[in-house]
Amino acid sequence: MGRRVLLAAVALSVSCGSRTPLLPGGPGSGPGGSGGSGGGATPQAVVCNAALLDGAPTPTRGYCTTRANQAALSGPHAPTIAWSVTPFPILSPEDYLPAETVVDATGRAYVAINVSPMGPVGSQNQLLAVNADGSVAWTSAFDSSVTQLSLGRDGRLWFVQQPPLGSCLNPPCASSFLTALSPAGTQVATVAPIQTPAMSSFSLMAIASDGSFFVGAPGLERMTTDGTTLWQTYAEFGAAILVGSDDGVVATGGGETMAYDSAGGQIWSGGLASLAAVNAQGNVVELS
Repeated sequence: MGRRVLLAAVALSVSCGSRTPLLPGGPGSGPGGSGGSGGGATPQAVVCNAALLDGAPTPTRGYCTTRANQAALSGPHAPTIAWSVTPFPILSPEDYLPAETVVDATGRAYVAINVSPMGPVGSQNQLLAVNADGSVAWTSAFDSSVTQLSLGRDGRLWFVQQPPLGSCLNPPCASSFLTALSPAGTQVATVAPIQTPAMSSFSLMAIASDGSFFVGAPGLERMTTDGTTLWQTYAEFGAAILVGSDDGVVATGGGETMAYDSAGGQIWSGGLASLAAVNAQGNVVELS
């Protein structure tokens, strides 16, 4: 698996040879795939093979786990505010981190609002569901942070729960894990990787084409929905996990970008990326 890297800082296209890109095809090639394919592809749409909810305009951050930020539908040309809602009072916005949102095929939005590390002691993180008409379907509070929202192909809302900062004074400590909620807000699954130093507390999650998970930062692991570890590496990174159509994965952070095949074998490494994505042609795009 090769790569072509676009360095935005110098506006220079660098080719590393005619090797296979992370994602095959180009703009508009093939069907829209999962994760919002119901609206039909556009010339800018990236084929998404992750096991994400069909027809959802925003099944995960960036539309797909490639973080390509290209959806299968065009956005509104002249958006206006249709409604606003305040599910719980926020008296001091600086006490909370920016909200994270995904939207399902019906227009329901799932919103996670986490308390800032500088927020008031005892404040809880909030996860809420808001229907397309602005009515609040349900709210739920968590002591641990709620991040990396993703709507699975089966309609479950998956996310990472991390232990509160400063909660571990003496090992062994609480670890990160994945949680799934039904559309009604009921917890239906919890998945945690084998506890190793590299995976004791992870902050990133991406869903593969078969519904298995990539979790990481630090370390990188692929595991099944029952928590079985398929492979694990101890590489240090923390910016993003990018998943290709063949379930090869690119991890960035720590001043380096690393690519692995679906079985966990490292294919290449290099670059000084602070951010990365996969474009419509299947090339890895790095911002340094």
